[in-house]
Amino acid sequence: MDEDQFWSHALGAWIKDCICGPSTSALVPETSWRQAELIDTPVKFEELCDGFLLNLIFFYINPESIDRNLVLLRTTENFSSLDTPTKLRFFHTLWKNLHNFYKTKLNRLIIMQDLPDTLSIVRNPAPGG
Repeated sequence: MDEDQFWSHALGAWIKDCICGPSTSALVPETSWRQAELIDTPVKFEELCDGFLLNLIFFYINPESIDRNLVLLRTTENFSSLDTPTKLRFFHTLWKNLHNFYKTKLNRLIIMQDLPDTLSIVRNPAPGG
C-alpha cells in the first residue's frame, strides 16, 4: 500500500479528519503536534510513525489514557526527531491504553496473537515498508 492509498482508506481519512484543518475544527490542532514549517501542508504517513500523534488522538477517545510524562517529553523535544527507544515507548503506551480501554470501558478482552511490528514501523516509517 502506498501513501495515497493509506490516506484514501477509512482509517487514513478518519485520522486526517481528526488532525487537519483550522485549530477550531481539528480534534488535535496541528500546532500541538507538528513542526511550525509543516503546518497547513499535507500530512505524511511517517508523521504517525513515532506514536505520539496516535496517542493524542486516543486521548480524545479516552481522556484517562494520557501519559503526561510522554507528552512532556515530546514538548521538551520541541517536535524534533525522536530516538527509537522513545518512539517505542509511545507505541507501548498506545497498546497499553487500547488494552485498558477495551478491558475497563467496554468489558472486552483483546486477544492478539501478534502485535504489529512496532520496531519496523519506527525504523522504516513508510506505508507497506
